[in-house]
Amino acid sequence: TGCEVVTVADADGDGVADADDLCPNTPAGANVDATGCEVIADADGDGIADADDQCPNTPSGESVNSNGCHGGAVVTWGHGLQGGDSSSVSSQLSSGVIEITSSQNGAFAALKSDGSVVTWGSSNGGDSSCKSSELQSGVEKVYASMHHFIALKSDGSVVYWGGFACEDDYFDTNVAPQMTGAVDIFTNIYGFAALKNDGSVVSYSEYTAEDSNCPYPDLSSGVVNIVPNRYSFVAIKSDGSAVSWGDGCYSDSTPVETELASGVESVQVTQTGFAA
Repeated sequence: TGCEVVTVADADGDGVADADDLCPNTPAGANVDATGCEVIADADGDGIADADDQCPNTPSGESVNSNGCHGGAVVTWGHGLQGGDSSSVSSQLSSGVIEITSSQNGAFAALKSDGSVVTWGSSNGGDSSCKSSELQSGVEKVYASMHHFIALKSDGSVVYWGGFACEDDYFDTNVAPQMTGAVDIFTNIYGFAALKNDGSVVSYSEYTAEDSNCPYPDLSSGVVNIVPNRYSFVAIKSDGSAVSWGDGCYSDSTPVETELASGVESVQVTQTGFAA
């Protein structure tokens, strides 16, 4: 073309000329800024590079350790069989715990900042060995009933354990797939109600059952909040209506369905009663 060919020295091959390169020994393939220095990805802004960060979703402002994890240690005391003795899992509870959930019959579940869960206490929930692989990562929240726990994971799936057998084959096969897409879970003494991202609700109870003589409400869409009492649930919908369901006909809201058809702002409960 008749044009002079000018060769620009770039010893580390990062695309920034040596004359302008403040970091002349950048590793091959590294992403660099205009000064030739490597840009270290840190999505959660905790000061730990993503490549080394074992807890990639640290909330803003939290102090973290060298692994990028926050949280503290757990100290337990009291009746050993009711969770007062955590010696069997003490090493796992020495750091990184961000929340503790307890069942009503003496078991604990500690959620760690790396998304794992550690359990101890009564074997009814304190033993999560049947779900150990599913509870190693990705858990965002843990909920408890009398004898069971349910964990909500970041992908919208759920993990359920507890009772004398640890594992519930019926739940895992028939209920868990229906709960995929859950955004929040509400509990009462024996059951759970999962609010899904499409506004539908899937509920499950270990020991109680809806009376076949009482109508079951439409929970396929429009639910924005759920209020539990001891044995039942009330769903508040986006149109201002409310419906209830649970153990026995006392939870049936059809006798007042006209009054609950619109304008419901909140619901208060007792063990077996409701007021909107």
